[in-house]
Amino acid sequence: MGSSLACGLRALGGDRAPGDGSADRRHVPGAVDIEAAVIALADQPLVGTESVRRLIAAYRDGATVAVAAYAGKPRNPVLIAREHWPAVLDLVSGDAGARTFLRAHPDLVTLVECGDTGSPDDIDTPEDLARVRENLRL
Repeated sequence: MGSSLACGLRALGGDRAPGDGSADRRHVPGAVDIEAAVIALADQPLVGTESVRRLIAAYRDGATVAVAAYAGKPRNPVLIAREHWPAVLDLVSGDAGARTFLRAHPDLVTLVECGDTGSPDDIDTPEDLARVRENLRL
């Protein structure tokens, strides 16, 4: 997770300071205009688009780090403003992703309740997939 997150943020120009004019053509075209990134996990397909909309709304209301919460517990997805990407890149490693950054900076985190928008259940095994399929039928 850590290397994937680092790769994504760097592709968006996360190793560049905002507005420093050091855009690199290897980055995504227009990446210097990207203000924030939403990080979502591929193994949580029931999270839903409404959670992302809520994170973006929190960002527009002034949050620089917005974390989806389900029944008050922080989960995914996570929105991180560009100004924090260098700090995230300094801390990512292994399977930690943004977790180390979030734990190091709890004062930046705005929890955004998303429990009514979907489910953060992971699908890591065939048994997990069967459980999620069964819950969808209920």
